Amino acid sequence: MYEIAPVLKDGKVFIGVGDQELIFTSGCTSFNPQEESELRVWMHTAKLVCLEEMCMVCSLLSEQKEQEATELAINIMRYLKRTRKEYPRCMYEFQKRLNSAKD
Repeated sequence: MYEIAPVLKDGKVFIGVGDQELIFTSGCTSFNPQEESELRVWMHTAKLVCLEEMCMVCSLLSEQKEQEATELAINIMRYLKRTRKEYPRCMYEFQKRLNSAKD
């Protein structure tokens, strides 16, 4: 799985996704869980974080390893459901990391 990191640009905070380097920028966060657009940004980020695993499901299916592909797909689904449920907590932890990096 990829990791997330804050990307500051033009006074806004974007969510960067990658490993050793930035690969994707998923969207701009306002750190406000009451905004409907905030959930979309964090779910988009979650999908990018597990992009390699989604590709692995396809590879496993093409190799006719259906059981392994199914198990991995179920794990991805659980991760996405957990992200949807817990995204405000993740958002606040992300904001704390950003604030500590600024200090």
